[in-house]
Amino acid sequence: MDIYVLKYLEDSDDRCEARTELYASSVPARAAMEAAYASTIKLLRFDTSLQREDHKCSFTGHTALIINGMDYYSWSIEAQKLRGLLAG
Repeated sequence: MDIYVLKYLEDSDDRCEARTELYASSVPARAAMEAAYASTIKLLRFDTSLQREDHKCSFTGHTALIINGMDYYSWSIEAQKLRGLLAG
């Protein structure tokens, strides 16, 4: 059985953190990533039309990224096999 791990990394003036969330399907993992990405874009008032080395954003099926000067936000979804967790 696969589980889907949504990883979030942030290195900004506000915080430096890493978080993970587990999902039974890729669909809710992607929805959570998309919502968090959109919320961060809005919170930062990020101009998505400006794309350069120190100010860029992207969203694909399994990754999302925002670079805003020195601030960095990224999300990724990885499928992992559940092995032996229930074995005694």
